Amino acid sequence: MKIIRGSLLFACLALVLACSRQPGPAGASGSNPGDAPVAASGEAPAASLPFATAAPAAALAPSSGPAAPRVEPPPFAAPAARAAFEAELLAGAAVADEASAARVELWAASLASSGGLGDAIQRLEAAASAPSAPPAVHFALAALYGRKGLQTKQYEALVKAESAAAARPDIAFNLAVVYGRKETLKAGGKLEDFLPGAVEAASDPPGATVSIDGQVQGASPLLVEGLKAGKHAVRFELAGHESAELAVEVKAGVKTGARATLAALRVLPASLLVETLPPGAAVSLDGGEARTSPALFEELGAGSHRLAISEFQSDDGLYYLGEEDFRVDAKSGERLTLRRELVPAPSRLKVVFCPIGSILTINGVAASEKTPTGSPFFDGEYPAGLVKIRVEAEDFEPWTLELNLKPGQRFTATPGMGRKDYRLPRKTIKIDGKTDDWAGVAAAFTDPAGDSGEKKASGSDLTAAYVCRDDTYLYWRIDLGNGKPAFAVGDKYDLSIGGAQTGFDLEVAREESGRIAQIWSQKAFAMTPVGDYAVGADCIEARFPLSAIKGIYDDKSAVTARFRFWRYKKGTPNTDIDTSYFRGLLFGE
Repeated sequence: MKIIRGSLLFACLALVLACSRQPGPAGASGSNPGDAPVAASGEAPAASLPFATAAPAAALAPSSGPAAPRVEPPPFAAPAARAAFEAELLAGAAVADEASAARVELWAASLASSGGLGDAIQRLEAAASAPSAPPAVHFALAALYGRKGLQTKQYEALVKAESAAAARPDIAFNLAVVYGRKETLKAGGKLEDFLPGAVEAASDPPGATVSIDGQVQGASPLLVEGLKAGKHAVRFELAGHESAELAVEVKAGVKTGARATLAALRVLPASLLVETLPPGAAVSLDGGEARTSPALFEELGAGSHRLAISEFQSDDGLYYLGEEDFRVDAKSGERLTLRRELVPAPSRLKVVFCPIGSILTINGVAASEKTPTGSPFFDGEYPAGLVKIRVEAEDFEPWTLELNLKPGQRFTATPGMGRKDYRLPRKTIKIDGKTDDWAGVAAAFTDPAGDSGEKKASGSDLTAAYVCRDDTYLYWRIDLGNGKPAFAVGDKYDLSIGGAQTGFDLEVAREESGRIAQIWSQKAFAMTPVGDYAVGADCIEARFPLSAIKGIYDDKSAVTARFRFWRYKKGTPNTDIDTSYFRGLLFGE
């Protein structure tokens, strides 16, 4: 058994020795009897040429028979090999000769046979869209398009490879591999399928906007390349000039001229008629003088104009909002009419001059604002519609008002509230400038403190007034909020009662001759010095005989009355310095 094993080992060694002495292929170098041939001038080995097979290597064979050829796998059969080659292309691999170009073709063929052609086209199209894509990417994309039968796209990719080679001189690229393939494509198809044409667009005057088939290309003069052979619409547009459109027949590989002379437009003045609903609004154009609508603006230049409509009050008393700074575009010679329906302004409600301490409600809601003296008021926007206003105050008759507030309406309500009639208490008062004997007599009139027309004048601010009577006299007292009266010549404190024909002023006055109590009769138009008065620390009190005002005190109906402090100066109008409200006085039982 050992001898057999030794003999078998010897036989194997002899066989190996015989194979190593077998001569190599014809033309091979003697120093490397088993190597494949190397291409001259630094060319790639035969195994890297497109569609070439590797040179056969010597195979182990028995010494008694011929050597069997070694079978090599197809180039790029493995997915990893295809992916690695694609990465080289994307990185800017050199396509320096026909051998490397053929290797690209071999890679494309391998992708087609493996079913990966479509995905590879998508990846390379994305890479080719980059502005600095290397020429090898466009060249490889052309090879993929060729495998798909897309000759037009194949040709366009070859043209882009030329342009990329010019833009990337840092990458080795042999343009001869592109030229040959382009000629082959042109020989097998129509010229217009592969060669784009161009249009040289020019205008007089220059600077016109050029559009081809509706797509803006730029300003003339300019060269538009990459156009397919056939008819194209070339349009020229320039401000202030008539537009022009030409039908241009573009030929493959040829620059076709397109020139247009643009006539200047005749500029005519435009006009604008502005009508508003309702009419009467103030309208201004481009900041100029306002005109009342309907307003006609003539001799307008072509272009954009700024229009403004001011807020205004219409003939029916309603307010409307204006419109500020909106644009109107006018063309040469155009007659424009602009109609604007104006929007009503928010309606507003104002309720003022309510009695001090009164309660103001609007649609059942109490007003929260008050004047410094305590008079409630409302002044602001209020929704249009039915509005119910009510004012209630002590000693006053309630006052109500209902109105339908319109959109845009501004309504002011002043409650015309009458005092409840004041029946004069019966009491005899000692005229001594003191107030203790007035106890139990309620104030007939009150007046806000600090509302005097002469705040610095002592004794000028009326705050309250009292009235009573007995069978002989009528008594009054005025309380002052800022001290004793100064009693300058012409100063008068009085109780004014009755009407213009039958009224009386029961006054304490400072005449040139001195202070005096007197009664002025409107009917007799005469003054009667009758009555008594006294001045206290902060009040004045007086009494006047009822007989002097006969025709008033015995009237069973109420008479209108008010207290006031005023000044008379001969030759000038009377001056009311502080007055109370009016109120009805009842003298009868």
